[in-house]
Amino acid sequence: MYLLDTVSLSQTIKRRPDAHYSAWFARQDAVSLFVSVLTLGEVYKGIVRQLSGDPRHARDLQAWLNKSRSDFAGRILDVTEPVALRWGELVASGPTLPMIDTLIAATALVHGFSVVTRNVRDFERAGVAVINPFD
Repeated sequence: MYLLDTVSLSQTIKRRPDAHYSAWFARQDAVSLFVSVLTLGEVYKGIVRQLSGDPRHARDLQAWLNKSRSDFAGRILDVTEPVALRWGELVASGPTLPMIDTLIAATALVHGFSVVTRNVRDFERAGVAVINPFD
């Protein structure tokens, strides 16, 4: 099972997505792909920031996010109590990483998933199995 980070999920809307990622994504069974609520939050943060500069693009992104939420229904992982406790362990014992990345790492560890990311170094430092389909 795979947990897509924000960079990975956002490849599905790019006009020119990474060819290696696209090939990897096409080979996956949809039921094996999951996202975190935090990834959705990061995407939504980008949409809100676009509202003032490019409202049309923000609307397009919102439509894509709504479709992604529907596509991933039942495969959107919350930050649960076990995830929060694992996050606490990671933060207390490991290298300092961005908070959202550490929470995504904790989510993957609790569920036994690999993180799909271009950001291999940070997630490996957190002890998470990583898939980098961008190479």
